[in-house]
Amino acid sequence: YRISLNLPGLKTITLGGRLSYEESQATLKLTENHLKAQDVDFAVNGTVADLSGVPKVNLTLANEWFETKPIFQLLTAAALTPKELEVSGPMGLQVALTGPSHNLALAVNAHLKELKINDSRAFHGILGGEILLSLPLGGDAPMSHNLSGNGKLVAKDGRLTGVDLVSKIQLLTGLIGLPKEQSSGATTFKTLEAEFRLGGGIGDIQRLFLSSPLMEAVGGGKMSLAAPSLDLGIEVVLAPDVSARVGGGKAVTFFKDSQGRIVVPLKISGPIGRPSVSLDTTKVIKKGLGQFFERFFKRK
Repeated sequence: YRISLNLPGLKTITLGGRLSYEESQATLKLTENHLKAQDVDFAVNGTVADLSGVPKVNLTLANEWFETKPIFQLLTAAALTPKELEVSGPMGLQVALTGPSHNLALAVNAHLKELKINDSRAFHGILGGEILLSLPLGGDAPMSHNLSGNGKLVAKDGRLTGVDLVSKIQLLTGLIGLPKEQSSGATTFKTLEAEFRLGGGIGDIQRLFLSSPLMEAVGGGKMSLAAPSLDLGIEVVLAPDVSARVGGGKAVTFFKDSQGRIVVPLKISGPIGRPSVSLDTTKVIKKGLGQFFERFFKRK
């Protein structure tokens, strides 16, 4: 069999292969099936059982390596991904659709293999890692609330376009002598790592690590999924040579750690494309109190 779907401005999407029916088990079997979209070929196989009662679905779609650019162009044309997002490069994808027909569940395993991400709102860079997602398709709850899963991502040689941490540190603390970022208005990095879990409409970012010649940043926090916004806490540690070049004064002394590095606690909050950056006053106050008691007891 072969089914074709023509979409305006896009190449034909086709699904074809072999079907067989086992009458004794009322089961439809799909073997050697393929879904081709934008010249990307996915293997589709599995069964639909108990056709005489409540059908039970067990289907898989897979491609271990394919170029993502045409697929994301298709998703953008269908308004399923933002028009500002450009993605290219290889990835592997396995999708499973299982369960009774009235209560299906979707499971996705995506292997990102050095994807080139260009999003003017938030991020440029080369992204790798793995994402596992599950989504029940029944019920009235919004997709962002039902979605669950976890992932580990590593980006390299990129920049966060929505936030300039060095400029913010200088503005918030009054530190002078900080170097200018390589890209104005952005935070460039050599490595950016994230580990996260999804559930209940929230992304729990359990680990966030950024490394650049200027700094290292470590932290975590939350991200809402429905209207993506951030609530993160990080500590930015300026590189030793950068810390040594910063002008003197009480601010410099206050933010230096025992190794002479400048450490600034920050909170990042608000819409993912234009978050605000502020001093984490809770940590600043704790540090101030700690220094006060340390000097007090030394005098004793």
